Amino acid sequence: MSPLSLTERQLLPGDAGLRRFSFEYLAIPDEDLAPLRRQLYHSSGAGYVIFPGFLDQDAVHHIQSIWPNIDPARTHKVFWSKLDMSAACSDFYTADIHGNRNFYNFLFNTPVDEVTWTASIFVHMLRNRLSGRPAFAETFPVSGRALSYRVVITRISKSWVKPHRDYMQDPGSLDRNKYDLSRLQATLFLSEKGRDYTGAGLRFERNDGRSVVFGSDVPVKAGDLVVWRYNNLHSIEEVEAAEGQLGFMRIIYPPEIMHPPRPYVDQSAVPVPPGPVARLKSGSKRVAKATLGGLGLLGLARQVLNRTRGG
Repeated sequence: MSPLSLTERQLLPGDAGLRRFSFEYLAIPDEDLAPLRRQLYHSSGAGYVIFPGFLDQDAVHHIQSIWPNIDPARTHKVFWSKLDMSAACSDFYTADIHGNRNFYNFLFNTPVDEVTWTASIFVHMLRNRLSGRPAFAETFPVSGRALSYRVVITRISKSWVKPHRDYMQDPGSLDRNKYDLSRLQATLFLSEKGRDYTGAGLRFERNDGRSVVFGSDVPVKAGDLVVWRYNNLHSIEEVEAAEGQLGFMRIIYPPEIMHPPRPYVDQSAVPVPPGPVARLKSGSKRVAKATLGGLGLLGLARQVLNRTRGG
């Protein structure tokens, strides 16, 4: 007797095949989420959960072949300010002479790569369920924030992202943009330490205060997804990639504040007036720091710089 197809089994009296496509079946049961949430939030937990092989190697190799090789000037606009992020904005990028790249992508725009786009939706849904939010919360710009799936390639950097905590600007505040202990971030690893880069990479402080580096203290491979507490101290430390190496490649998923739409201005085409900005652009870091410090803006400038980089 030949095996029955799915359709044939669905037609059998009393068969439960169709239940596989029900809302209840496709949703993640709370009993499965409970131990993961304990790992994330409890003081005895690690503060992170690893989903090994979230992407299979075919998908990993596909994504690796796309983002280091595209011409961003044809697909993105140069990133200048988060104030340009709105429900009507384009995708943005930054790049430097070392091959470091950031791609700020939004789900509401036509994707450069549909595999990256689709995987990011699934990551965001999982992250939302783990943090107790509706599956599609902040997916699109309807409630103040919208997901940015940020593809980051770090090749050469001494300190790409300084140690910091997110959603901890004003502890005790009722403003969830400034204080939210439920927030989770996710990192989809797309390269491996040793093979693709050397150095540290993502350093993270566990709930018990112990500091670990992913790829060294905590084994991770390309295709693994790590969901972690946004409030815990984290940083991107020294990374170096030799000629022919991919670098530290990953995708992170910040829900960005959506601002009122405004005309995009390519700042590189705007003449730079004399003053602090000109000094910054000219590379005189000492003079720029002194000037910003005198204006009381050095701390703010550092915060802005850190947030434009990929964690």
